[in-house]
Amino acid sequence: MAERPHTTLLHAWHEAAAATMGDFSGWSMPLWYPTGAVAEHRVVITHAGLFDTSDMDVLAVNGPGAFALLQLCFTRDLRQCVGRSRDPLTPGRCVYGAFLNDFGDLIDDAILYFMQPDEYVVAVNAGMGDTIVDHLSSHARGAETRISCCRDNVGKIDLQGPMSARILLNVLQEPESVLSGLEYFTFAGHFDGESQLARVRLLD
Repeated sequence: MAERPHTTLLHAWHEAAAATMGDFSGWSMPLWYPTGAVAEHRVVITHAGLFDTSDMDVLAVNGPGAFALLQLCFTRDLRQCVGRSRDPLTPGRCVYGAFLNDFGDLIDDAILYFMQPDEYVVAVNAGMGDTIVDHLSSHARGAETRISCCRDNVGKIDLQGPMSARILLNVLQEPESVLSGLEYFTFAGHFDGESQLARVRLLD
């Protein structure tokens, strides 16, 4: 008997909105809604659209050895990976790269977020969280490093399209403080409400 696909926190909403659902890497995900894929595509490229990307795995890599571990296992040199000037990765910035196995073959591509010293978040593709955790754990040496998959505690929604920033101006409590100076491949806030970085709030 085939295993039932995983569902995101928004699964019931998708079904109530009459989404056509399909299997994506073991997850039940919306393919399109009654308006149709073509209309949805046009709206996103001219205005904006919301995407449930909760099927992606989110990893936390923390501790004194986090930087050294990621510097070893990630394809980007975190000391010189930002922009044309090749500045080091600093808190509030993220970088695209990949994880390779010991033979140089691709395991998965990922986005690495530098939250604060000794604290990183890594977003990987659906179903790859445990694989990347195992890969990092096998190379963790020396200083204490905590590596965990947060898939059961984190939902993820992407707002994409040219009107995205204007929409956020209407839903954030303090949009200026969040969006001001938010450059390409930077971020604000934290998914953990207990973190000192969790300062992004939505309007009630």
